[in-house]
Amino acid sequence: MDSFRRSAVLLLLITQDSVLAQTYEQADELMNDLKVGYNKYVVPVNNQSSTVYLSVSLHVYSIPDIDAINGLVTFSVAFYSSWRDAKLQWKPMDYGGLDTMILRTSEVWTPAFLVVSSIDQSIIGAHTIGHIMFQSTGTVHWYPSHMIKNTCSFNMKYWPFDKQHCIIEITERSYGSGKIFFRTFNDEHHALITSGVALSEWELENTFIEINNLKTFPFIRFHFKLRRIPTFYVLTTILPLVMIGFLIPFVFLLPSEAGERVGFSVTMMLSLTVSMTVISENIPSTSNPMARVCGYVTLLILSSVLVTMATIVNLYIYHRRTNNDISNFWRKLCCLGGLANRVGVVVGPSRHRPEATGKESNGDDVTSLASQQSECILQWTDVSHSIDRILFVSTMVLSYSSSISFLIYLISASDYPNDVMTFSDRY
Repeated sequence: MDSFRRSAVLLLLITQDSVLAQTYEQADELMNDLKVGYNKYVVPVNNQSSTVYLSVSLHVYSIPDIDAINGLVTFSVAFYSSWRDAKLQWKPMDYGGLDTMILRTSEVWTPAFLVVSSIDQSIIGAHTIGHIMFQSTGTVHWYPSHMIKNTCSFNMKYWPFDKQHCIIEITERSYGSGKIFFRTFNDEHHALITSGVALSEWELENTFIEINNLKTFPFIRFHFKLRRIPTFYVLTTILPLVMIGFLIPFVFLLPSEAGERVGFSVTMMLSLTVSMTVISENIPSTSNPMARVCGYVTLLILSSVLVTMATIVNLYIYHRRTNNDISNFWRKLCCLGGLANRVGVVVGPSRHRPEATGKESNGDDVTSLASQQSECILQWTDVSHSIDRILFVSTMVLSYSSSISFLIYLISASDYPNDVMTFSDRY
């Protein structure tokens, strides 16, 4: 019984192979029959007033280059499309069960997919010798690969914590919206495939598609939302910049006799200028909108200039003659500088209080001593020290609070731009 079953299965397989065998002659005959009366310049529908429905999807292999300076993003993609060709249909049983056929793209009608968002407005599959697969039902499957140099408007307002919204826009410009109709496949999750895309500086956070068949020419948009990974720029640019800003107030703690104050201030100012040059090399030269970090560096440079000027003026006060009269303004400023000791800034012992010469037991002498202390017998060096204390506390508070607030704002306010202009929006 078992041998009978094995013989029956073997006979069935042999019979099936003989029935479904597809010879070279049958494939050649099918190809010749399909080419008879076929015109690749005519839309392959029996009723020329009807619509060709194009099912499309985009498979992104890689994003090899993102050039924020020139506003270009390079995509390596495969654009999968499918439609029904009414002129290329046959009965598989007439050709040995052959139900698929591969033809050259130059021999059949294919839609002209124009990438209007690319820098050269290239046509997908126009310069490649590819093949296209046909099924016996007339269903066509085309999978051309293409390298797209896509233009993208980079919004560098929150650099290096910026987020960018880039769009690949594709249309069919050979026919109007009444002839061509874009649509996705049944599963919209496979309309835009980006699995396996690895980026070093950027992170692909979200993708989605948009189709509009109501305009003069139908178009499909593939949206990419990219977020910059700021670690490199934070460690090499932002943190050194903030630390230089933190050093600026400490010029007022240097002794006036050392002669290093002006050199220290100028060094800080030059360091900030070099940082501005480094930043300008990594962002586009645009003022709409300008990167907020550029404004921050400009303010740091301005504060460094003001600190340098204040240092020079204070050195002039320090080296004034002691026999010059000290007005009430400088006396009040000296008393205000004494308040700096209450917030923990101690530059040196005070020299404003004269020693008592009267008897402390005498009430009149105590009153006279208090009056003399309140008047503060000052020298210009004392005035200079008080100015140092006031400027150190004020610049430290302003520098630290502004830098920390700026970093918090830069990180929290970063978002995707909403005013992304595309080619079809202009026309």
